[in-house]
Amino acid sequence: MARQKKRASVSDPSPSAGYPAPPGRSRARRWVVWPAAALGLVAAGVWVMREGRPRSPNVVLITVDTLRADHLGSYGSKGADTPVLDALALKGVRFERAFASIPLTGPSHATILTGLYPPVHGVRDNVVFPLAQSHQTMASILKRQGYRTGGFVSAYPVAGNFGFSEGFDEFSEGFHEAANPGEGAAERPANEAVDAALEWLGK
Repeated sequence: MARQKKRASVSDPSPSAGYPAPPGRSRARRWVVWPAAALGLVAAGVWVMREGRPRSPNVVLITVDTLRADHLGSYGSKGADTPVLDALALKGVRFERAFASIPLTGPSHATILTGLYPPVHGVRDNVVFPLAQSHQTMASILKRQGYRTGGFVSAYPVAGNFGFSEGFDEFSEGFHEAANPGEGAAERPANEAVDAALEWLGK
């Protein structure tokens, strides 16, 4: 009994800076995908909408590559210029304890989209290990539920060639190759990914 009380106290919320306290253990289970997404990349926005069923919610997953919590205003950074993310934190649920399963873009996104750990989904590094089609993704599950699905990415490690387009009706990359060899992998600015997503939604 003493052990159970000690474990419960670990998840007790502690409000700070006027932001909503993180939920307790039971509610956190409902949002297993969301905390991991904050540790992903400005690489992918997953947009899904359902036609003819207004009571079914639209779902948007936005991930930001290598984003540190202490560089966001909602987590206490005084010099951060992140008003939109701070507003989302203020109006929604902000997790104080969220951990990536692996600190690599491709494998972390494979976990976000499948709910599986790297030893299970097999994506152990960027580019080298593709996500097998045998694994269900969030997009493929939602598509079977009647959603229209679109993925809009900005970074090469989550390109469709590596299995990340699985389950999407629309999958947009539009990468710009580096001008000179050795300057980095193909990518595109986040605003271009957002523009592509908005154009798709407009249709």
